[in-house]
Amino acid sequence: MAKLITPEIFQKNTAEDYLKAAIDTAEWIDTLAIKTEYGRIWQALPEGQDGYREDVPLFTPKSMYDGSAGIGIFFIRLYEATGDTRWLTEAEEAAAHIIATKVGVEWYQTTLHSEVKGIIPVPGWAVGPYNGPVGEAYFLEDLYQVTGKQEYRDYVLYVADVLLEAAVTDERGLHWSDQEDITADGGFIVFLDILYRKTGIKKYLELAKEGLTYAMNIAVGDETGRLIPYQDHPVTGPTYDKYYLSTCHGPVGSTQAFRELYEITGEEIYRNWTIELSRGIVRAGAPEKHSWGFWNCQCQCCGTAGILEHFAAMYEYTGEKEFYDYMIRTADVMLSDSDHRTPGLRTWYDSWWRTIPTRVVSYPGLYVGVAGCASSLLRTYAALTGKKLTNLYEYHFFEKF
Repeated sequence: MAKLITPEIFQKNTAEDYLKAAIDTAEWIDTLAIKTEYGRIWQALPEGQDGYREDVPLFTPKSMYDGSAGIGIFFIRLYEATGDTRWLTEAEEAAAHIIATKVGVEWYQTTLHSEVKGIIPVPGWAVGPYNGPVGEAYFLEDLYQVTGKQEYRDYVLYVADVLLEAAVTDERGLHWSDQEDITADGGFIVFLDILYRKTGIKKYLELAKEGLTYAMNIAVGDETGRLIPYQDHPVTGPTYDKYYLSTCHGPVGSTQAFRELYEITGEEIYRNWTIELSRGIVRAGAPEKHSWGFWNCQCQCCGTAGILEHFAAMYEYTGEKEFYDYMIRTADVMLSDSDHRTPGLRTWYDSWWRTIPTRVVSYPGLYVGVAGCASSLLRTYAALTGKKLTNLYEYHFFEKF
């Protein structure tokens, strides 16, 4: 009997295992790299796979969701974790292409008034931060913070100026589209707020409190775990049989608002709800158990990667062993779901589109693919080692300025 052999499957993962997985994922992403006249982009998905491609919003070549802006953010984080300038160079190549192909106000007008392809033909999503120039600006601002190169900040300010020029002011106020969620106009407001920070105008704080009071009133559960229903339908009411568990529609996204209000007001109820909604994820069975709103989706948007990013942030925020355990548990599930049959390369396969479970794809992006999976493992590595990484867009609010 081979008693002295300890197979890999018996071994616990370490911080270095999470880092190595992220590096191998970056190598896989680069198998999809395309050198352009100006710099670098990546294919939306490998050839031969049945997924959404570059002509569909959220999957466009420069987007933060599946394109070069999101992959660039991952590469910045990988550079910060490893010190390997290769990844910073590739991020700068992505930025060079973005700057050289910048668009003006006409892009917003054309996109908002043309037929929008895709999963859900929503014009506001097509121009929103996850697909349009604002997502590119987030990436270039991150790059500016790392390199100090003024050309990146200049592009960010250019995007902000074009965004304001593209806005419409009417009896409803300032807006761009008819969609108000964070994927559309709501995301623009966050962007402008991050540029300007806080106004100190109290009425906006009161409105935020009212919004969270509404969410608390329709939530289910108790201090051991709470969830907010997927939807409060105007006819049938809250969907008490349907819950998302990650960033979009789920506790990972909802807790951002509660934590922000705690940071602003110091009122303990908002911190408590941040913790209790986080517990709701585990109480619902994640990361091991799939359910209606947590299916075989490996991404920051609606899957395991978003949950891991959140638990790593919660561990750093609270220092509690409870969230350390959730983080490690989720990281190990995340790692075990990956495909690394080819030495030095790692990827994930998932059915991102919930109602088409047979469409299994390996996207490279930050919010819809493997860059997001690896990025959440980097976040775990950072939490374990004390490394400082660039935050993802949704976590910028919690930085100290």
